[in-house]
Amino acid sequence: MLLDHLLNKYDKRVRPWADHNLPVEIKATIVLGLLVDVASFLFNENQQLASFVISHTQQWTDPQLTWEPADWWNITEVTVPNALVWLPKLFIYNSVSTKDMLKPERYDIRLSYDGRIFVNIPQQVTSVCSLEVDLFPFDIQYCEITHASPLLTVHEQIVNVTDPPPESSFTGNPEYDIIDVHTCNYYINENSERRMGYIFVMHLKRRPSYYIIVMVVPTFLIAVLSVLGIFLTSSVNQPRTEKVTMGMGSLLSMIMMFGVIADEMPRTERFPLIGIYILAILMVIAAAIVVSTIQQTIHSRLVESGDLPSNCAYRLMLLTPFDCSNTKKYNCKNRMDRLEITEILENLQKTDLKLSFVVAYLQDIAASQRKFLHKMERGTWNEVVEIEWNRIFARMDIALLVLFQLTNAGVLFYFFYRGYQPPRPIPESL
Repeated sequence: MLLDHLLNKYDKRVRPWADHNLPVEIKATIVLGLLVDVASFLFNENQQLASFVISHTQQWTDPQLTWEPADWWNITEVTVPNALVWLPKLFIYNSVSTKDMLKPERYDIRLSYDGRIFVNIPQQVTSVCSLEVDLFPFDIQYCEITHASPLLTVHEQIVNVTDPPPESSFTGNPEYDIIDVHTCNYYINENSERRMGYIFVMHLKRRPSYYIIVMVVPTFLIAVLSVLGIFLTSSVNQPRTEKVTMGMGSLLSMIMMFGVIADEMPRTERFPLIGIYILAILMVIAAAIVVSTIQQTIHSRLVESGDLPSNCAYRLMLLTPFDCSNTKKYNCKNRMDRLEITEILENLQKTDLKLSFVVAYLQDIAASQRKFLHKMERGTWNEVVEIEWNRIFARMDIALLVLFQLTNAGVLFYFFYRGYQPPRPIPESL
């Protein structure tokens, strides 16, 4: 009976307050938001789309749908199908696709005795979302769901949006968390007409744990182990060429890993923070290889020179200089001179001419002995020189090891420092 009374002369084609030449005021807000699974194509950095399941409410007053509760058994509100009343004609302006969660015949509205109408609209919305991934994977995105009126001007319809009530629920997904929802009104000027709309701004914060564990930690460990392999020696006599070979292998591994990570990073004009970090680590390893190669070249030339390091080099590396008081450089000649072999041979020649062939033979033996002793002592001296230069360069390796490891730690610190900076402000357009 009440419904028949209300709809007897009601025309849902005419907006409320049209007879009074006043605009109808729509009050809107959002009470539920759910970010759709990031694993699907619905949220893709290359497409820059975001998909949400939202539930937003609209409320307005229709003066033609009022009654006195005392005349109708104290009924203060009724629920009726939305097809029976006038509804605001608003659409999502930046939507790629919009899907109503309820069929039209299942939509209801709540009508109060004073003409207030309340409707709750659940929808799945895929909207355009301009992504800023400079701080990936610590980025925060502001994705808009923009509602607009296709025809009614501000003289016919006014829209006021309010922030979500405290009991609202907003849930992210495994990759993003909805940390806040911001609302605002805006105006559209088109064809000399001014229309109102409103925006729901979803604040999305990426969860960085996955990228830290899968990308950042392995990259840092590879860098640390690479630098250790390049500059850390088990002994001062270890060949330096092995270090360069090890460094090249580590660099190749990092380049291959960077290729894998590049597939996971968003393809945008600006380079993400994680990409800068990985490139910085690659440069650190490459610099370590270059320094080690230069060291190897200088080390080889210094050893070939046959000269011991200077006392200044020992002091600079905090080492004790080599004591060469018990070692005589190339002293084999002095030893052979002490044999007085020439005098012995002359005495033998004077004693018997038949011994001349023996003299010649002994001279050959003496010459061979001199060469052998000279070669042995020269080799011994070269070993001493090489060992001493190895001591110098081993201490230099320790200093470079500390320097490059501190650089690795500094790059990692900068990565987290930039990542956990205060979030960028909401764009001024909002």
